[in-house]
Amino acid sequence: MKPSRMLAAVVERSPWISTIGWLREHAFPAAVLGSWLASRLFVDLILVIGGLARSIPLKQVFSAWDGNWYLLIAREGFTWAHAIPADPADLHMPVQTPFPFFPLFPLLLALGRHLGLSRFTVGLVVGHLALLVGLALTHALVRRLSGKTAADWACWFLAFSPGSVVYSMLYPEGLLLVCSSGAFLARWQGRWRLASLLAALATLARPNGLAVALALAGEAFISGEGRRRALRILAPSLVVLLLWSGYLMAITGNPLIWVQAKQAWREVTLFNLLSSVGGFPWIQFAAGVVALTLLLLGWSTQPWGWRLFGLLWIAPSFLLGMVGFPRYAGACFPVFASLGDQVARRTLFFRFTLLGLSAAALALQTVQVGLLLRWIP
Repeated sequence: MKPSRMLAAVVERSPWISTIGWLREHAFPAAVLGSWLASRLFVDLILVIGGLARSIPLKQVFSAWDGNWYLLIAREGFTWAHAIPADPADLHMPVQTPFPFFPLFPLLLALGRHLGLSRFTVGLVVGHLALLVGLALTHALVRRLSGKTAADWACWFLAFSPGSVVYSMLYPEGLLLVCSSGAFLARWQGRWRLASLLAALATLARPNGLAVALALAGEAFISGEGRRRALRILAPSLVVLLLWSGYLMAITGNPLIWVQAKQAWREVTLFNLLSSVGGFPWIQFAAGVVALTLLLLGWSTQPWGWRLFGLLWIAPSFLLGMVGFPRYAGACFPVFASLGDQVARRTLFFRFTLLGLSAAALALQTVQVGLLLRWIP
């Protein structure tokens, strides 16, 4: 046998090579790896080059906004000690505290510290890798529903969505994307226990993560699988929420402080949008409208659970607080499932033009959020 054929035979039989090939073909196809790598290089280079040009420490750039809170919580826990005035000029505004934040992400930062890594490094790694896994899970879901072309473009648009800047920063949105898409994939595979566990983890990451469990339970009930199945799916997330509220009651005396403490952050809703100053609130509103429109465009083709999840994830923010709509939408896989399905029917010119516009919006969002600190992610 020729040496070249011998080498090919060894490679073919190698478990490592075959595993890598399987992962590339099934778990991480080209669109997943390509969109993840291209988008993270795009965002990270903007932040690094911009930070160096403006003499801003890179740690400060990548941990801006909520990232500072998560680092503080990971280091010192949930405490009143670091309460800060929301607006020093307005003495009637309540102080900002760590209590609106949920514990999963800072817990991971703290655990990483015990492995010899800095909390900042762990946060960056978790955010970047969570996006990769979330893209893979989203691709698997959309491919099963709408085909490979729609799945490929869903990943590209998700990775280059304006809100995806937070996947390169210290934010838990990557965990939410993994937990939500993973839960629905597990549900399709009939693995209900795994689906309910992932839904509970989503709730532990952010309170709106409860939408995952509510949507899964609603789908089980609507599809005739019974009230008992729906309750079993919902129960772990409710237990998580109750336990967390109990912990907050033990340290603050108020089990609902995670709701009330949010008042220290100035929110924009439909009720005060017209009286808001500047264009930023309208950008948030527009992002929410686009996300909701895409959900409605995919309404007839998506499963009930996806519809419920999308509505529960997007619609309440119009009334509770629209600041952060780009990142909310960026962690909602049904939005991009619909977008991927829509653009798959269009010409390549249309697809690339729309992707280019999304990348331009992402660049603007990255500069405004991470470098100029004018927009809240």
